[in-house]
Order: sequence, then structure tokens, then C-alpha cells
Amino acid sequence: MGTRSRLMGASKVGERAAPLRSVRRSKRMLTGRCVLSTGRSILMEDALAPNEPAGFSEDIESLTMETLSKARIDRLGERLRGQAFGEAELRLLDEYRRTFGLAYDRVVANIQRIIGVPVSGRPAKSTSSIIEKLNRESIRLSQMQDIAGCRAIVADLAQQDRVVNAIVGEFENVAIQDRREKPSHGYRAVHLIVRVDGKPIEVQVRTSLQHVWAEMSEKFADIIDPSIKYGGGPTVLREALDNAATQSRLIEELEAKLAGIGAVGGEIAQQLSEARDKYVNNLHSVIRKLNETGLEAFS
Repeated sequence: MGTRSRLMGASKVGERAAPLRSVRRSKRMLTGRCVLSTGRSILMEDALAPNEPAGFSEDIESLTMETLSKARIDRLGERLRGQAFGEAELRLLDEYRRTFGLAYDRVVANIQRIIGVPVSGRPAKSTSSIIEKLNRESIRLSQMQDIAGCRAIVADLAQQDRVVNAIVGEFENVAIQDRREKPSHGYRAVHLIVRVDGKPIEVQVRTSLQHVWAEMSEKFADIIDPSIKYGGGPTVLREALDNAATQSRLIEELEAKLAGIGAVGGEIAQQLSEARDKYVNNLHSVIRKLNETGLEAFS
């Protein structure tokens, strides 16, 4: 069964699936005005960079007092991208990222209530991660959709679809990014952008197989080469990750087909379940070795 035909527009976890297109929500950017919250600022000894654009000092004075418009957010982003920033810009970025906290708390509380699955996450991406993304991608700061985000790990594709549809039914403005049919460098999951009070909150829904693959990719990126997450890195590791992603996809699709014909308790289903568990254990073993000894475990 294809991914698109499995997703549905239901508001309850247990309801049956309908096509993906029936649950797509508005992708229109809702920016509005973002009220700044107070909090501990991240300090930097560098003075404010010279040759700052006209009016930026006035922005800094007003932004810490009242509101931050979309245009001013993007002007801040451009300075951060160009490395022409100092303590004042870092303080503003810290204040801006903290404005997502209330929307994040609301989204997480509602998701926990409707799906009955543990949800983990972070109310604000770190300032360094935001700056890295600005320099890595051609994206405006006001367009960044993953400053705040959470994640739910589910058993299989069927539960993934039910959880996705339950979230779609809970919130008025949701955009779905299904990375199962078109993986991002091997990464498979369903991402939802939930907009609450004008704030985008990213919700990742992964199966256990998708999650263990993502963990392994992250570990390789941390220890060997950050570009591994974006399709780069040594060829041998790239091929290993791609093969692992293909295997996990095939296992999940076979499980879905067996479930679809009611063969969930047969001998074939049992063998597939055992193969799945062995595959997951092998990937976890790789991750443990990397945590304990780094690349020495594979030398």
C-alpha cells in the first residue's frame, strides 16, 4: 500500500485512513508580530560590528522593548548569516527564539493528550544551530519552521498514519511533509508544521525503524562528518546508510502489506518481526560502539 493512500483526515487515532491529499492544510506563512519574552541572554564579547545598516541600532532599541516585525527578523537573520554581528544581535536572537515557548507548550500538551504516545522535544533551537542553518541554507530567519519542535516515536507505519491524522484533526493549520516516499538523503519520517498563534512548531513522527536509522546518521555526522546528514561524507558510510534506509523501508512495507491482508499472526509475519528486531538491534549495536570508542570500533 502506498504512503499517500494510507494517510487520512481523521481526528482520532483509531479511525481508518483516507488519501494524503484530503488532510493537507494551508501552507500559507502566518507571521504576524512576535512579542518578545524576557530571559537569560547569550553574551558575546565582540562589539557591535562596524558599518551596521542604517536604522539597525533603532531596531535593537525598540525590539528589546516591544515587538519584532517580519522585516526586522529577516534583517537580523541577514546579519547573522553574514557574520556581521555582536552581542546585541545574539541577544535579540535569543529573545526571538524564546517567543516560541508558549506555542510549543500548547502543541506538545495537545499531542500528548490525543495520541497517548510519549513526546520529546525542545521549545527553542539553540542560537548556534539557528546561525548554522542560516549559513547552510538560503532561508530567511522568519521562514525557519523548526526553531521549536517535538517528536513522537511509534511502532510501525500504520500507527504513524493514525498519529499523523490525529494531529491533523486536532489543529486548524497543519502542513504535512511526508519524507517516506521521497526520503531526504535516506531520512524517512513524517514532519508536520503546526501553526499556533502565528508560530510554526515542527512535529516529527517516526517509526522505531526510522528513528534508529536517524540516530545512526546523527552519530556518524557528529563523529565523522556533519555533511553526512545532508548527503555528503565518505562514500562507504554513505552507501551503508543508504542500504540501511532501503532495508528499513522494505521491512515496514512488508509489515503493512501483511497487516492489510490480515496476516499479522502467521508464520511469515513472525519471521518478519524477528528480522525487524534483529535489524534494530544491529543498528543499536553500531550506535553503542560509536558512543564507546568512536571510529576505533570499525578499524
